[in-house]
Amino acid sequence: MKHHVLCLLVLCSIASPALSAEDAFRLGAQTSLNSYRVDDPAGSTAAGSGLSLSGIALVDVGRDSRVMLNVNKDAYSMAASTANIGQDVSSFGGGLSYQSMLRVARTWKPWIGAGVGYTSISYKNRYKLTPGGFSVPMANRDATDISLLLNANSEWQFNRDWDMGLQVQLAQSISDQSSTLRVGFYVVY
Repeated sequence: MKHHVLCLLVLCSIASPALSAEDAFRLGAQTSLNSYRVDDPAGSTAAGSGLSLSGIALVDVGRDSRVMLNVNKDAYSMAASTANIGQDVSSFGGGLSYQSMLRVARTWKPWIGAGVGYTSISYKNRYKLTPGGFSVPMANRDATDISLLLNANSEWQFNRDWDMGLQVQLAQSISDQSSTLRVGFYVVY
């Protein structure tokens, strides 16, 4: 756990030079529907999906640029079959992205960005099914992952202090074929 906290502190410290008194700093929460693809070294897996709650921080570093920090906690299950490994997956991680505003129209100015993410993942209750339908248990495993992030946000001002937005983010592992696609709604203050 100390290793995970240390990695998140490093991600936060990368963003800290961008903070100053005149910069806009906003915090909020995001709920998202996620699609997961796991690259398991012991065999293939089915795609997984689930809902998650995340923390989000937005720091303006210019008129049309900002830094976005996400902290995510995910938990989902993947079904087993004769061809796929079943498992319960839980992860904790975060991502840091640099975003630029695109001025598409007067009323619509989406943010497009890229960044890097870190995730600590635990795979438990792993098993595979035999052709006869019997469950064959497999050893649990843990992993850490660095991923490349691509994201797009669209925001609307709710009132003077609150903004709400939609986010689409793809996290692609740099060490294997694992990926996560998030589509979420967030509120920031």
